[in-house]
Amino acid sequence: LQYHSFCHPNFSEKPTKYHIMPSTFEAHVEEISVNNNATITFDDGSKSFYEVAFPILKKYNLSAIVFIDTDGIGKKRMNPDQLKEISEYGIEVQSHSHSHSNHFRLSESQIAYEGSKSKDIIYNITGKEVNKYAFPHSPYSLRMCEILNNLGYKSFFTSDYGTKLKNIIIVFHKELIYIKIKISNTF
Repeated sequence: LQYHSFCHPNFSEKPTKYHIMPSTFEAHVEEISVNNNATITFDDGSKSFYEVAFPILKKYNLSAIVFIDTDGIGKKRMNPDQLKEISEYGIEVQSHSHSHSNHFRLSESQIAYEGSKSKDIIYNITGKEVNKYAFPHSPYSLRMCEILNNLGYKSFFTSDYGTKLKNIIIVFHKELIYIKIKISNTF
């Protein structure tokens, strides 16, 4: 399941496809903890993850993957100390690029820079392997995955919002594992 951030007086006033109520998230986490049937991911690494999601995940003894765009660290995103803390708990901190740019607007060398720069920053904060990549704004191509795979990324994530769970596509290309998941935007 993919999330972004939360409706909370400090963050967002109303639910959208990107912002949900903390109580809704906790209900999802409670169900997952009982059935152990989903991977939880967060795009962007917003401060609301640390303030809302992290305590809920700890309460239910669950982990997640946080995909962070590293140029926002300490600004709109969690700061290095928060990222280190969640990583030490067992939350995976992975790449959502450096600048959060739509990759279809970037050259191949810029895509490589986005992957390399964010990988280095995350590794320097957590000391842990960075091998998963979530594409900002969802667009992607096999060529983008190949470029990033050459930097050591092994798994790729994106989201296409729809009205219901439609399908999961896994493409194996050489050593590359390519994952496309269509997820519900209903809360």
